[in-house]
Amino acid sequence: MISVWIKTAGIIFAIAIGYVIKRTGFLPENSAKILSKLMINVLLPFVYICNLNGNTLSGGMLSAFFWGLGVNIVLTIAAVILSHGKPKDSVFVLQYCVPGFNVSGFAIPVAQLFCSDREVAALIMFNVSITFFFFIVTPTLIHLMSPGEKRVRLKDIANDLSHNIPAMVSVIMVLLCLLHIALPEPVITAFRPLANANSAIALISLGMLFEFPKSFPKENIIALSVRLLITLSAAALAWSGIMPFGELKNVMIIVMLAPIPSASPAMALTQGYEGSHIAFGVSANLLYSVVAMTIVCGMLF
Repeated sequence: MISVWIKTAGIIFAIAIGYVIKRTGFLPENSAKILSKLMINVLLPFVYICNLNGNTLSGGMLSAFFWGLGVNIVLTIAAVILSHGKPKDSVFVLQYCVPGFNVSGFAIPVAQLFCSDREVAALIMFNVSITFFFFIVTPTLIHLMSPGEKRVRLKDIANDLSHNIPAMVSVIMVLLCLLHIALPEPVITAFRPLANANSAIALISLGMLFEFPKSFPKENIIALSVRLLITLSAAALAWSGIMPFGELKNVMIIVMLAPIPSASPAMALTQGYEGSHIAFGVSANLLYSVVAMTIVCGMLF
C-alpha cells in the first residue's frame, strides 16, 4: 500500500512542478502549448509502440478491448446529451471531462505493482479503444456540436485522421499484433526512453494549464458527477461477475477508477480551447482516483 502512495505522490508532484513553473514565469507563456504538441505528436506514439509490440490478441485481450469500447460509448453518449445546445467552451469541457481514461500514464504504472504481465497487456488493449475515441471520435463530435463550425465531411475526418500521428500509430500496431509481427527488441529498447518520458511531460504540462477558479465550474461538477456514476456502475458490473472477465476481472475493475486522460487539456488546446476548466476537471478527478485506486488495489490484491 505504501508503494502505491509513493508512486501516486510522484504524479501529484509532477503536476505541482508544472503549476509552479507557470506561476513563477520560469518558462514563456506558450510553453504549455509547445509541451502539449511534443507530448501528443512525438512521445505518445512511442508509448503505444512499446506497449503493444508483440502482444497476441487472444479472447481475453479482445474482451478488454470491447469493455473499453462499451464503457466509452456510454460515457460519450452522456457527454453528447449534456453538451447539446451548449456554448463551444462548455462542449469542450464536457467532451473532455466525461469520456476517457488515463491508462498509459496512470492505470498501467499502478497495475504493474500488483498485476501479471497478461493483466497489464489487457489494460493496453483497453487503451486502444480509448485512443480511438480520444483522437478521432471526440474531436469530431466537438467539431459537429460547436456553434458556427462548418459542416463535417467524411473526407475531412479521413484527412484529419491521416495527420493524427498517435491514432495512426495505434492502428498500425494493432494490425501488427493481428498479423503476429513484432518489432525487434533492440528497436523497442531504443524507443523506451521516449515512451517513459511521456508521463512526466504530460503531467508537467497539465500543471502549467491548471488554474484555481474562483468557484467550481458548473460544467465540471456535472461532468465529474456523471462520469463517476457511469464508471462506478461499470466497476460494480465487473465486481459482481456479470461481465465474464475471468482472470482479468480485477484489472478491469481497477481501470474504471483511472482518471481522465492527462492529455485532455493538451488535446483541447491544440483544437483552439484556451480555458483552464478542463485542466481543473482533470486535476480534481485525479485526486479522487489516487485515493480510490489505492483503496481498491489494497482490497483486491
